[in-house]
Amino acid sequence: MVSILGDTQGLTNQLASAETYRIMAAMVEAGVDRPALEEKRREAGKMPLEIYRYKAELIRRSQFAADGRVAYVSVPQSEINQYSPLYNPAPLIQNDMLQTAGVLAAIVFKAYDDGRITAAIRCNAAAPIGAKLAEHFGGGGHDFASGFKVTDGRRLDDVQAECLAAAAELLGTL
Repeated sequence: MVSILGDTQGLTNQLASAETYRIMAAMVEAGVDRPALEEKRREAGKMPLEIYRYKAELIRRSQFAADGRVAYVSVPQSEINQYSPLYNPAPLIQNDMLQTAGVLAAIVFKAYDDGRITAAIRCNAAAPIGAKLAEHFGGGGHDFASGFKVTDGRRLDDVQAECLAAAAELLGTL
């Protein structure tokens, strides 16, 4: 049930079909306690004060592209080292990005000291572009949650520019 709720953004995107609701109903009939699961999810998602303050920093650094339809932020290796053991920066910020008026896609870029760049992409129900955007860079996922990794030595600024341009183009086709 938790996986279904996560993949369907709480049963709000196009991945939630009539069959999804039937499966959810069957789980409830079999005894799954949905409110208890939600309470466990909230408890597991609680963050230390240090992470709460880091989240504020990520929000402050967030940028917007494609006429405000794409929110993005970059996380350097030093922050990955410091904060990832406590809380992954991408899920820490992406839901907030997607709750910003006008934002349809949220991208968290991570830049590693070895030159590797990764991107976590999340999209609102109105913009199912995640899979195509990730595929542009050889990545994968589905329309609402996807990602990619670049290891060819390109600079973060270049990967971001290409990704934001591709996202704008994909959003223009909706």
